[in-house]
Amino acid sequence: MNGTREGARRAGWRGVSLLLLGVWALQGCYSVTAVQPGGPQPGARVVAQLTPDGSQQLASQVGPRVIAVEGVLDQATADHLSLRMVRTEGANQVSTYWNNEEVSVPRPAIALLRERRLDRTRSYLMAGAIVGAALLAGALASGVFAGDEGPGTNPPPAN
Repeated sequence: MNGTREGARRAGWRGVSLLLLGVWALQGCYSVTAVQPGGPQPGARVVAQLTPDGSQQLASQVGPRVIAVEGVLDQATADHLSLRMVRTEGANQVSTYWNNEEVSVPRPAIALLRERRLDRTRSYLMAGAIVGAALLAGALASGVFAGDEGPGTNPPPAN
């Protein structure tokens, strides 16, 4: 009985671990691409690499030594982008997450502007891999592929 509980507990931890791995892996299902002619549309998620001067200019709003800002575009004019901030990246490669605070980024402060989009193909492939791995883990945990009776079963009667 205790062995059954232990096996169920291990299978549960495997499932939780697999779920966390899947959530982490889905972060990689986004692609960052160049902005299309005409600029990004409101509602698009954009990543703006800042110029060194732009980083200094925005330090009072986004923090010191920020090299990139990421957010949802509210409005784009010839002079600035209005973003609901999601994340900043510092020169030390550390990300700071924001809660949709609005920041205005002057166009001259931007060295490179890219759009972050969900890559559907990679997302579907990753979801299929996660489901397949979960099914395989469940089958292995239940002993489907073991081929033996397992401990605690009665041996066949002797003749």
